[in-house]
This record gives sequence, structure tokens and C-alpha cells, in this order.
Amino acid sequence: MPEDAKIDGVDLLPLLTGETHQIERGTVFWQLDLYRRLQRHDEKPKPYATEVARRGQWKMLARDGVPVELFNIESDKEEKVNLLDQEPELAKSLSAELARWLAEPRQPFGQIDPHTPNKAGVDGNH
Repeated sequence: MPEDAKIDGVDLLPLLTGETHQIERGTVFWQLDLYRRLQRHDEKPKPYATEVARRGQWKMLARDGVPVELFNIESDKEEKVNLLDQEPELAKSLSAELARWLAEPRQPFGQIDPHTPNKAGVDGNH
């Protein structure tokens, strides 16, 4: 692995070997444009969320970096109680982390990073 490679994973070996039952991951982020059709059967709030920040028991859904929902997923597994108004400091903190994550350069889906060694057959040219 290149010395300057940015590793964004977590060592799961202690979990797999039974040394621990929980791994601290910090805040985890992801993006998708399907939230209007996922999870609850009732109508989702608009604007529909396209980003998610998850820190421990907290899950914040956002659209273009702006929070739209905040849930305590340990006490509200069905994500029915939006706590955005009750937890403004937490929402602000998660929003700041999300903004930093969104600002990071990333490779568009389906494109090959020119700095990553290409394996034969990956791009159809080998």
C-alpha cells in the first residue's frame, strides 16, 4: 500500500476475535437519493434527505448539508420522533462534520482514479 494512502477504514480484528463487542467508529457518512421511498411508510418530510451522518446513537438526515431530521436510533428504532428541534447543538455539530465531509474531494461513481493502479480487465482495455 502506498505510504501516502488515506485509510478510512476501521480494524475489525478485535471484534472478530472476541476481544471487544463494540468498535468506536466516530461519525460515519453516506449519500443516496432514495430516502423519499425508504424506511417509513408514511410521508417523509420535504426536502428529502440525501446525506446521512451517524454518530453513536444519533442519525441525522440532511439535504445539501442542511439537517432535515435527527433521530436517537437506540430509543427510536423506527425513526418516528424527529429530535432536530430538541437537540440543536448536536445537529450543529453533526452538520459541521457533514460539511467537512462533503467538501472533501471524491471520485465520481463509476470513474477510475488515475492514481490507483489498474488491474487487468477492470476498464475493459486489458
